Amino acid sequence: MAIENTAAFQAAWRELDEKTQRLLLMKLNLRMPDKEIAEALGIESGSVHVLVSRARKKFIRIFASQNP
Repeated sequence: MAIENTAAFQAAWRELDEKTQRLLLMKLNLRMPDKEIAEALGIESGSVHVLVSRARKKFIRIFASQNP
């Protein structure tokens, strides 16, 4: 079961564009502060929270559509 979930996660992850992947990695995996993420991605620091929220929802939507 875990292997199936890993493969499903990877398939959904590959559907995200590179900037969205980087954003999620920096926020959720590396736990970088919004200001550092904004500087790394060239976006406003006030936008990071909203973009992370949208990216999470997008990933969940893709994952769910591939794994009904």
